Amino acid sequence: MKKISAENLHDFQKENQAHLLDVRNPDEYSLCRVEGSQCIPLDTLPQRLAEIPRDKPVLVYCRSGNRSRQAIELLQSHGFDNLVQVEGGIQRLEKAGGKVVRSRRGIPIMQQVQVTAGSLVLLGLFLAWLVHPGFVFLSAFVGAGLVFAGLSGYCGMAKFLELMPWNRCPAPPPSPAGKVCP
Repeated sequence: MKKISAENLHDFQKENQAHLLDVRNPDEYSLCRVEGSQCIPLDTLPQRLAEIPRDKPVLVYCRSGNRSRQAIELLQSHGFDNLVQVEGGIQRLEKAGGKVVRSRRGIPIMQQVQVTAGSLVLLGLFLAWLVHPGFVFLSAFVGAGLVFAGLSGYCGMAKFLELMPWNRCPAPPPSPAGKVCP
């Protein structure tokens, strides 16, 4: 697998007329992105292969590098051969002073789920200790929900948090292919 350091991304992209592919989720993309990148989340990649150019290098990035590696493996299995992973993802690119566009402040949905679930578990335990032992079921309910989310891939709490006013923002700008990240 070809790799490029975050520090060399801009120069490589310019010299090779490379296409930037962001495989993070839409909420992560709306927080910050590399200008001119196309957002196709990893889980929708198999259905959207036709949107990715085959005639120039495709620079793939995510938050830290794990999803971009998976995306490259998937793309290679579908015949893409001019793929380059951006090492360290957008985190490293931002630390290196790369051109990152921030649309809004906030934290990604899954981090909000973690904070909310952890708070509810602690609250349930605290109330069970101080008020009534029955409050332990709040912690049990949240724990069961997390197990269900992990096994099914569906997180009701994430869907609920997406509806909150602080998570409503304008849609991210269209990708170079003219498609908005779903």
